[in-house]
Amino acid sequence: MDISRRLPRKRWTLVTAILATVAVIAALLTVPLNNASAAEPKDFKPNTTLGNEAKKGVTDTSTWPVDYKWGFLVWAGKPTAHGPNGGGDENNDVGWAWCIQPNDHIPLETTESYLKANATRLKYDKQYHNAVINLGRKMESAAVQGDSASAARYYVYLLAFLETSQIAKMQVIGTIRNNEDQYYVNNSTGEKGKAFPGVEASDKWSDEFTELTGYKIEGEVDGGRFNPLTFVKDHDIEEQPADAYITVVHPNNNPKSGAQTIMPVDQPGLPDENGGSGSNPSTKTPSIKTKAEFAEGSVRVVNGAVVTDTVTYEGLVPGKKYHLDATLMSKDGETELGTGEAEFTAAESGSGSTKVDITVKNAEQPVDAAVAFEELTSVEVNADGDETPGNETPNKIAEHKNPEDKAQTVTSKKTLTPSIKTKAEFAEGSVRVVNGAVVTDTVTYEGLVPGKKYHLDATLMSKDGETELGTGEAEFTAAE
Repeated sequence: MDISRRLPRKRWTLVTAILATVAVIAALLTVPLNNASAAEPKDFKPNTTLGNEAKKGVTDTSTWPVDYKWGFLVWAGKPTAHGPNGGGDENNDVGWAWCIQPNDHIPLETTESYLKANATRLKYDKQYHNAVINLGRKMESAAVQGDSASAARYYVYLLAFLETSQIAKMQVIGTIRNNEDQYYVNNSTGEKGKAFPGVEASDKWSDEFTELTGYKIEGEVDGGRFNPLTFVKDHDIEEQPADAYITVVHPNNNPKSGAQTIMPVDQPGLPDENGGSGSNPSTKTPSIKTKAEFAEGSVRVVNGAVVTDTVTYEGLVPGKKYHLDATLMSKDGETELGTGEAEFTAAESGSGSTKVDITVKNAEQPVDAAVAFEELTSVEVNADGDETPGNETPNKIAEHKNPEDKAQTVTSKKTLTPSIKTKAEFAEGSVRVVNGAVVTDTVTYEGLVPGKKYHLDATLMSKDGETELGTGEAEFTAAE
């Protein structure tokens, strides 16, 4: 309808302005919530290098073309050799991917196609969104870093929350629990074998599963089934972006096919462990801050004193080991007064704090002020968060060496000048200095070390100083 002919120019101008405003609002509403949501599932980059090259085709029908080192990683690209009955479509272009239904046919066992253009979002129970996305992020990050053991572990944890057959669920939960009755399964030959042959489970898996997901698994095997299998909330974990998702590809774009649905290595819908997305990763930006304080019982920078430096860190790789070297320097930067060191494992969030004790060994006389310097290194990863396996020379990660930072500085208390004053009086009932009389001496002290124990010896002397008339003693702790 042409409304321009029905309205005067003034009203037409008003309508135009309103429409323009609506257009702006509509544009604002389409702004994505985070980097991950800007990408579509089909934007993933096929990975062609992660798995074992020999598993890109079927050359030996007695072994399954699966790279078990990564959990259950399969080739969904163009096959180098077709499987049984011509399995492995020539048009497959997904690359390496994880199976999410371990008992269904893998890409090299079916003629159904796996196409990048058919990539879609994984469906799962949204009450487990934080757990699923957290595990997906850690799984992708481990793959990027070449950490097959961690990737396989997170993969098994992730399967626990997905819709799979009951027998597959039993194998997954059994693996997490490291329970042999559930962990081993009968294969087609009647023999027993691991559900995930390349995975070395341990008794610690259940605890880590709960730590990373916030859930405990409850349920027992009953006639080959978990009856019932439930996840019981244990604690809250970090909130994940509401629009984050996991990319999967269905065979022939059919989720109800008898063949595997697969999860590509690259995940454009997941923010990476440092805020980017699978197709747009970000590098780590590690940093440390320190707060130096005298340890209990120390008040001056002098030999034997201990300074505790609390180091707060950000941007580290979760689960990796780091080393801190601390140096206490004189305020003028000329003298090294003492050193300390500590090792720690970065928290799951990549942020946290740890403490380093520095013992003063090079200050015979009290130093007015000193500054704590810290240097952070690691042999496991570099400053970008990339793994450095076999590296013996520590990688420099971060440092904090600001001589003007008050938080890094400890200042000696003024030189103590202990003194006491006394006031002697007869105790109640005594009026003469004679055997049996009691004299109470009230001692006032200054300049003592707070919290330290002291001993007083008192002697009552004759006025001429010649005769000791009596003695007394007392112990006390100096006031704060």
